[in-house]
Amino acid sequence: KFKKDGRFHVTSIADIYSNFTEAMGLIRSTDEGKVEALAAYGEVDADLLEKLNSCVFIENLQFKFRVGEFSQFSDNSYLKNVKTKIGEKNFCATAQHWLEETVVEYLNQLHMATKASRLCLAGGVTANVIMNYKIFEETPFEEIYVAPPMGDEGTALGSALISIVEKGADISWLQRYEMPYFGPSFSESQVRSALATFESDIVVNKIDRDWPLVAAERIAKDQVIAIFHGRMEFGPRALGNRSILASPSSARTRERINSFVKRRPFYQPFCPSVLEEERERLYERSFSHKHMATAFMLKREFRDQLPSAIHVDGTSRPQFVSERDNPSYFHLIRHLKKLTSFGVVINTSFNLHGRPVVHSPSDAIRDFLDCNLDALYLEGFEIVRSGVRCD
Repeated sequence: KFKKDGRFHVTSIADIYSNFTEAMGLIRSTDEGKVEALAAYGEVDADLLEKLNSCVFIENLQFKFRVGEFSQFSDNSYLKNVKTKIGEKNFCATAQHWLEETVVEYLNQLHMATKASRLCLAGGVTANVIMNYKIFEETPFEEIYVAPPMGDEGTALGSALISIVEKGADISWLQRYEMPYFGPSFSESQVRSALATFESDIVVNKIDRDWPLVAAERIAKDQVIAIFHGRMEFGPRALGNRSILASPSSARTRERINSFVKRRPFYQPFCPSVLEEERERLYERSFSHKHMATAFMLKREFRDQLPSAIHVDGTSRPQFVSERDNPSYFHLIRHLKKLTSFGVVINTSFNLHGRPVVHSPSDAIRDFLDCNLDALYLEGFEIVRSGVRCD
């Protein structure tokens, strides 16, 4: 690390990408996904890419940095001037392309040295789903696994597992846990207590086990709903237990959620949950990935039919869902397939922009009331606003 303008900087590819994020007027270590999303709208600037390439090289399977060249990318004023010169979209596209090329080159060298067939990824950079897609497409690894908690917590988890294995412990029990549903769940009495708190603002209908079917019917009618059931997900991705869901069949869905529900920039895409049985039909090349941590390319013949499930470049970041992963969520999507011919639903985290993902039933009801959702399905209860009929 080095100090510049009274601030310490770490020589890492992640730090450079976060510097680009900050130069965009966004929040570093939080809004990097916005840089990634806007990158799809731009073109790579050759001069900027050459300068980025000059500051980092790979030697003995380690990233090495030329501090003189690196330091200019720690200068916020310099980066803002470059952004003004080449435009925000090209600025982001260049940073994204450089990240992809750099990581793919490193991993290809790693594969050549180790001949390993399996690759496990974690750490903040691996939240970049387009980079992960390029790893899938442009490296020889036969199996790729991105940890569902793919930030620093995933790195810590991996370190702990390596230590356990080195001590000779049996970790075969981990094979039972393909989905990271390790967070809290809530009893019916806790749910009823939360409902009572908001009783003047909501209308409640108890539908028990049929809630996935009823929820799917609303989605098929182009309504936007939220679901809250079971144990909360561990990691940054909503995987069907704390989710906002909508139909992928209309581009209006993306605009509505971005503008009136999530209140995010127009260019941020939403991602689909897709039945595993639909994977080969809908995607050009993929593997059975369950955690929304990598992108795949949707086949061209389905892009007009599922416009809200893709980004402007034709990619989407799917969660492929099997019955054993999450039975209730699986049956919701399966019923939606019966109604629409596609086992696909838009799935984004259940929270308003700037708020954490809902944790408790009270959080869920509060966020539901504060945004433009049509209904909330909370542990077998269907909830709408007062004055709106449950039907």
